[in-house]
Amino acid sequence: SSGYVPGFGSYVDSGPGAELKETSGGSDAQGTSDTQGTSDTASLPDIGVSYAAFIHGGNWSPDTPDHTVVKAALPGGFITAFRAHLEGVPEGFDLGVSYSVNLSGSWWLPESRNGAENGGAGGDAPLEGVRFRLTGAEAVNYDICYRVLQNGSWTDWVRNGETAGTVSA
Repeated sequence: SSGYVPGFGSYVDSGPGAELKETSGGSDAQGTSDTQGTSDTASLPDIGVSYAAFIHGGNWSPDTPDHTVVKAALPGGFITAFRAHLEGVPEGFDLGVSYSVNLSGSWWLPESRNGAENGGAGGDAPLEGVRFRLTGAEAVNYDICYRVLQNGSWTDWVRNGETAGTVSA
């Protein structure tokens, strides 16, 4: 069954196919990717993702960096909208982030990019799932990994366009 999402965590890692890492908010899962980067990952810039969530009945959370959980502070609280952008992207480096949310009863919304809102800030429909993907020529050299807090526990880590959360619409 589906459940509302009161929390979220994420990070960006160079070297696609690396083991998914343990970060705050639960246990990790391991996965692999068939994507092979075209560059020496040791020479790639360190990229991060920063995100904010709109908490139902409240306001936008502060921008939250990699490896940090954003979640509703009140019991029964949930996220209705989301936005994210990359940090540490050098000038001229072709890398961006796209994301989509599934709101209860709405199915998947069209993707938003690079800091634009996705979902319904101020709305009543709770977020049930998220998908992230990196865009641009340099995307093959990185993974974006994420998970959600749903039904009282953290989902397994997923990456690069996979669904985090259980959706019912």
